[in-house]
Amino acid sequence: MLAAEPNHPDVLHMLGVIAYEAGMYEVAAELFGGVIGIAQNFAQAHFNLGNTLKKLGMRDEAIICYQNTVLLNSGYAEAYYNLGSLFQDQGKLTESLDCYNKAIATDSGHADAFSRLLEVLKKLGIQLEPLPADLVHKTLDSFVDYFIRNPFVSTAPLVEAFSGLFASWPGRESDGSSVRFGNIHDKNRIDLFKVECSVEALGRERFLAKVGKQVDISTLESSAFCKVTRLDGLSSGFVYFDSLSCKQSKVPSLSGKQAVIRQHSVVALSDARLCIGYQGFAVFDADDHFVNDVCWGDGVLFALADRAKLPPVQTFDGTVMPLCGVWGSEYFHWVLEMLPRLLLVLQAGYRLEDVDLFLVDRKLPHLMEFLEVLGIRLERVAEWRSMPHLKASKLLFTSSPVNYDFGRPLPSILIEPWISQGLHRAYALTCDGKTKRRIYIDRENARYRKVANNAAVKALLERYGFESHCLESLSLQEKRALFSCAEMVVGPAGAGFSNLMLCNEGAKALILYQEDFATDSFWSICNNNGLVHFHLLCKAADAHGLPKFSPAELNDDLLVDVDELERSVNLMVDYIPQLAHLAGATA
Repeated sequence: MLAAEPNHPDVLHMLGVIAYEAGMYEVAAELFGGVIGIAQNFAQAHFNLGNTLKKLGMRDEAIICYQNTVLLNSGYAEAYYNLGSLFQDQGKLTESLDCYNKAIATDSGHADAFSRLLEVLKKLGIQLEPLPADLVHKTLDSFVDYFIRNPFVSTAPLVEAFSGLFASWPGRESDGSSVRFGNIHDKNRIDLFKVECSVEALGRERFLAKVGKQVDISTLESSAFCKVTRLDGLSSGFVYFDSLSCKQSKVPSLSGKQAVIRQHSVVALSDARLCIGYQGFAVFDADDHFVNDVCWGDGVLFALADRAKLPPVQTFDGTVMPLCGVWGSEYFHWVLEMLPRLLLVLQAGYRLEDVDLFLVDRKLPHLMEFLEVLGIRLERVAEWRSMPHLKASKLLFTSSPVNYDFGRPLPSILIEPWISQGLHRAYALTCDGKTKRRIYIDRENARYRKVANNAAVKALLERYGFESHCLESLSLQEKRALFSCAEMVVGPAGAGFSNLMLCNEGAKALILYQEDFATDSFWSICNNNGLVHFHLLCKAADAHGLPKFSPAELNDDLLVDVDELERSVNLMVDYIPQLAHLAGATA
């Protein structure tokens, strides 16, 4: 063929490919170079010359070839990938990250580019190197593209990749040149990744922008198959009292806030389809349009999944209400996020007996106890895992009762007054007034956030008449009897303090927080329900029960200063809660 046409670029190019595959790299380089001399816009020839020069150890020259390739063909994913690999080998991490992003943007299923992108993020974290803002957002978009292509891939590698990078930017705000990821604090974003909520962690709006190109989306206002009941004014506004401490030190997360007042809604959807997974759920209306307004967590991924790969649809002739969520089986979230949904349904004018089936995590007995108190019999409760894909005559949903403020250094979950007050009316018992119990919530059987010097703490509290309780071993009825007669409650911050909603007005709570992680959930409950909140900030403890010198984490054990604890208990004993109550009326 060359005898007939010596400068035929395609023939010369194929001959170069044969030389390359035969390991004759010098010959291949000469042939590919000849092709480019004849046809400068031959992108494939530039790419193959780059591969050949890389084999010959001429990496800088190979980089130029790959750059020429993508200039001629901006959709050449493999050229971006190879270019990123060379930059990574040279330690030019931000340049390589940009190339991997472009490889995924042109081929969202490029697993090698995704893997290399994770490697680069780890190295950037180790080097404490911030990223330009535009590169941060491109990287987030790469993950969204990859998860849409591979909707149920584990996000565990992201935890390892992002943790070092986030740790290098504590509290960094967007300044136009470098940013935190999505303006969400490092430790909170890592927690989201650990529970594999890729949608919430990467940014819901990013997913919806992609979903809208592939799936019909409807809103509650646009659907003809739903009834929406809007609920306003469930609570009245008031300013919270600052938390008290023996040092009289103010903690920003425990002071200077107003009670959260939000609009809520209850939605009844006819002939709707429900998909539930471990990390979220999705709803589709009678026209099979994705209803974004009643979707949470990774439920968006159900809208993108191949319908044939979902579990078979089960039909139910009746009204179904899901009481499950990403963290819905954990005590804190069950009490303060799932049960309030029932209060909303009642507030909207429905009766609990109108619901034929509740979907919950039935493996956890403490969930069933709460429902029984409300008169919900067990035959009306089903394990959601047995019905993960369901079409019902009517689905009953509510808006999320709690608002996660992920923009704070520590995730803020302020509990609205109507929630803790409504739960108190539903579950608290009336104490005879003579029985006044002092309770220490002991976390010695917990998985994390224990008290490292627990024996010393318990010995001190026993002198003040405190009784120790590991709440995991108590039934709901036992907890109701215990907390309804509580005069004082002390313990390390944890789900057990959700039971403050069982305490009667005037009770006092002293919560032991790690000094970097004083969350405001229990403080808001105290303010809502007429309780007095005290705090004691503690050091994080290492595995040996000594002060931790490496960066503290949310679930580290606590090391309690026993002398400060004694001063805190004395302050709590001497404090007269009626003064706070009168001040609250004035405020």
